[in-house]
Amino acid sequence: MEDLTRGQIIDELISWGMPSKLASTNMDRVLDSLRKELPRVVESCKEEGWHTHEIDLAARGINEHIVQFSE
Repeated sequence: MEDLTRGQIIDELISWGMPSKLASTNMDRVLDSLRKELPRVVESCKEEGWHTHEIDLAARGINEHIVQFSE
């Protein structure tokens, strides 16, 4: 995933027949949703008593990909 770019994802969506503008807009919506919901998921894990260090590591990795795909 480190080598995957936003442009490659959008190009793939376009190859499936999605218009370029819609592909970019949808990608932004997904990234925005992830950005908003990820902290809630981590907090839920804490509240429910099954939070682990691995969850924090996964959240950090997801955040890194959100930044990567936002560029």
